[in-house]
Amino acid sequence: MNRKTIYFILILLFLIGIKQYFHFYDYEIGMVQGLFLVSSFSVFFIIFIIVLIKDIYRFIKFKKRIDFIPSILLLLFITFIWFGYSKVNEPFFWKKEFYKGKIFYVDSDDKIFLYKNGTCAFEIYGIEHKSILNGKFKIKNDTLKLSDYDTTYVNRSFSNLYLFVKDSALMSFDKDYIIIEKIN
Repeated sequence: MNRKTIYFILILLFLIGIKQYFHFYDYEIGMVQGLFLVSSFSVFFIIFIIVLIKDIYRFIKFKKRIDFIPSILLLLFITFIWFGYSKVNEPFFWKKEFYKGKIFYVDSDDKIFLYKNGTCAFEIYGIEHKSILNGKFKIKNDTLKLSDYDTTYVNRSFSNLYLFVKDSALMSFDKDYIIIEKIN
């Protein structure tokens, strides 16, 4: 197998692994994503070890140079995985958030993130996964109106109209929904 094919395979595995942590729209994190990450990193590492052994053999036997591109890709892979794992609890960590709230209910860990650009993210927990769903919001006077989201999942936990006071809890206008308390 030539070097270009090996680089292509390593870069493809790198991108598959990285995609498990860096998302731009609705997504889910669970056991399947963890298996994709572990399997892509394992195959990547096995190919890296094989290439490294071949390069060391060529260096000792024929005095050919060692190829450092797979090592650089491995360092990038480990760096991005570490960074992604440290930010796994912050959906869309590159956006500036100005409010983060959690449903005030004993059995729920569902959260809402409001960002400065007028978008929001809902973090809804299932049994073996969590769903991150996007939406938009507008604040008019003291009323927060949520819109443009997947109502099938979000309406189980969240209302679409809340009384909004920046440094306190969100109070739902609908009596069937619960208060959202601000968290840091």
